Amino acid sequence: MRIPVLNTAILSATSALLCGCAAMHAPQAVSDIGDYQFGYTVHSPSHIAAQVFSGSTHTYVSLPVGVRLQAATGNGQLYGPTKKGPYWVLPALATHWSLATTKGVVDATATGAARQMARVYQAQRIIQATASAQSTAALKPVPKGTAHLLPAATALSERPAVKTAAPKATTFKLPEAWLQPVHHTLPAQAARRRDVHRVARSPWIPGSRGRSLPLRTALHRIAPLGWKIHIGTYVSPTLPVLWHKGPWTQSLQRMARDNLLVSTVNRHRKTVTITASPAMLAGIPGTNKAAVKVQKKMALVPAVAPLQQTTRSTMAKPLLVKPHVSALPITPVVIHPVPPKVQAPMVRPAVVFIAHHGQMLSHDLRLYLHKQHWHLAWNLSKDYPIAVGFTLSGSVQNVLKHLMDLYPISVTAYAVNRTIVIQSGNRY
Repeated sequence: MRIPVLNTAILSATSALLCGCAAMHAPQAVSDIGDYQFGYTVHSPSHIAAQVFSGSTHTYVSLPVGVRLQAATGNGQLYGPTKKGPYWVLPALATHWSLATTKGVVDATATGAARQMARVYQAQRIIQATASAQSTAALKPVPKGTAHLLPAATALSERPAVKTAAPKATTFKLPEAWLQPVHHTLPAQAARRRDVHRVARSPWIPGSRGRSLPLRTALHRIAPLGWKIHIGTYVSPTLPVLWHKGPWTQSLQRMARDNLLVSTVNRHRKTVTITASPAMLAGIPGTNKAAVKVQKKMALVPAVAPLQQTTRSTMAKPLLVKPHVSALPITPVVIHPVPPKVQAPMVRPAVVFIAHHGQMLSHDLRLYLHKQHWHLAWNLSKDYPIAVGFTLSGSVQNVLKHLMDLYPISVTAYAVNRTIVIQSGNRY
């Protein structure tokens, strides 16, 4: 038995509407978008120069040297990439990819032509699946023993007194959402879409870390988009800092703790406040308010009267008992007060830099600078273990100069915040 005329008309009309005069393609798999190759519009907050394009069943990603693709999200699913030659291959197709690399996130959105082609092939797959189901139902065998049905070889037009009507062409309309043209998004709408996507992934900071960036710039990159940043009075916005990957609140707290800062997150008002810690304020002149209050309280305590004044006032009182008269001459006795002992000023012990065997250089240097009321910002991706312990004495400047001679580092001092920044030297 043949396919009904109605289904044939639907398929022919849909084919002419979608593909013009071209022939209908063969049925595709559910995850295919045809044999077309299309590109993507790439956007990366970390400024990663990436290229993304798709084939019939896979998506190919090209990244710069030294950047690795860790995972990809498309069609609401998570995919693991495989490296084949110069490309990272994803075993799926999607109109939007969110790629997590070792240097940051890359957003890839398919071009307008690619999205239109995906809608056309999706409509074709739905129509083909419907036509296949109807064909299977039409070709179902007739049960034996059915007497009231006509024989299979007899058509209705051959029966006497049976009038047949000519078949009418039926037009099948596809939903307008599948065939509507792709309009260019206005800049404001595109910015809002990027903001929504940014807020969705803001709780996790991908990539390895951010290094040697000013404090204000780092806070805008760590905090979610749209949050307000407040920096305290004694904190410099240009202080170079680094942060590590992970949830943004943990990265913020770790960055603040490493730089002797205090971070406060107000989720209701969507604000991030950075203030100086008591350890940092102790090294800034004019900020030690506790010492000033103690001095004022000590000045209000009255001084103890000297011994000489007390003796004179006691002797000036009249005697109530009549003194014994003796024939011997009385020699007056003069009482000299004992001078108070002058306590020698305490000599402050000199602070010496001690490098302990088996410890890291940043650990011992941080302890030494903390005793000298300085703050350390270690802006290096690696640390140096101390193989042999040693000791350095002198001023902070001399100690840092000796350390630059021993290790490939460079030192920058910020007197306003009393901060020592350690970076990689230029000798190696």
